[in-house]
Amino acid sequence: MTKPATTVLLSEPDIEVLYSTFENKRSTLICPGNKETCNQKGTMRLHGKNKGQNPPQPQFRCSKCTSVFNAFKMQQLLNSSSSVNDKTDLDTNATDMDFLEEISSFDSQPEQIQFILKELQSQKEQLKQHTSQFIELNKLREELESAHIRIAELEEKNKELRQKLAQQTTKEKDSQVAEMDFPPLTQHSPSSQNSTATAARAFQRPSTTHGFQYIYFPSKARMPVGRMRASLRQLGADNSRILDIQYPARQTIGLLVHNDFAKDLLETLKQVDILPVDFDPLDPKFVHDPKYQDLPEAEKANIAHELQGQRAKKAIKFIRALLSTQLRETFKRKVGSPLRN
Repeated sequence: MTKPATTVLLSEPDIEVLYSTFENKRSTLICPGNKETCNQKGTMRLHGKNKGQNPPQPQFRCSKCTSVFNAFKMQQLLNSSSSVNDKTDLDTNATDMDFLEEISSFDSQPEQIQFILKELQSQKEQLKQHTSQFIELNKLREELESAHIRIAELEEKNKELRQKLAQQTTKEKDSQVAEMDFPPLTQHSPSSQNSTATAARAFQRPSTTHGFQYIYFPSKARMPVGRMRASLRQLGADNSRILDIQYPARQTIGLLVHNDFAKDLLETLKQVDILPVDFDPLDPKFVHDPKYQDLPEAEKANIAHELQGQRAKKAIKFIRALLSTQLRETFKRKVGSPLRN
């Protein structure tokens, strides 16, 4: 059983040398990919990096036969290409260097030769500088590509967050629609039977359950009064017996009814698993306005009374005159302060 081939990874300095050598010799490099259809010169191109390796290894691709070569393979190709050229040029280079050294050792040199030597030295320094700049340019190019990818990811994420924010804002606007004022109850012309019953009540003693009360239920969000009454009607509640609807605290709704109707309303809503909550509008813990949070409990209790008094006045304003007097007396007893006008 043959062992799988081990991939040889180049170090970062070797990769930098590979970039420089490839850039200098790619025009003369012959592709060894598919010899039947390729064997072309100058067709090698950079083909990204394998980021799954550490350090990331560059890849190369032949534009003619599309063969892909890893960094180690390209290093071998460049070395084999260089060995032929180096072997041919070795003697020439050595001879040239010896010649230059020999010329440099002369005590007296013609001005033209000195000029040529200076130019050669200058070209050598420039070539070294250009090689360093090319390596740095490749690094910057890779960083720029990474930055573009990161920017695209952040823009996509920003787009998603904006969409979520827009959806959330829409929901909040729907839940915070200003509560519609409860219009005065329509006064229908009573029938003769109702007129008789109404007249007779003036000569009756008040019942033991005489008065009004708010019954509080849980509420997911504030809903316009018109929509809430439509929901109550759908649940089977008698809207004509519900005199006022208020939201005295977060996730809490209060329904104002006569004491005689309280039991019917509770039983109707209980059939759909809607149960009342234990809520005291005069409790200072339900004063949620941030500007009151640092006040002592006694002052917050006074503010709770004032807020409940304001809600009571608002309810009385839209109730028929016959009922508003009775309501006013009820609120006086419960709120604990006189209500004017």
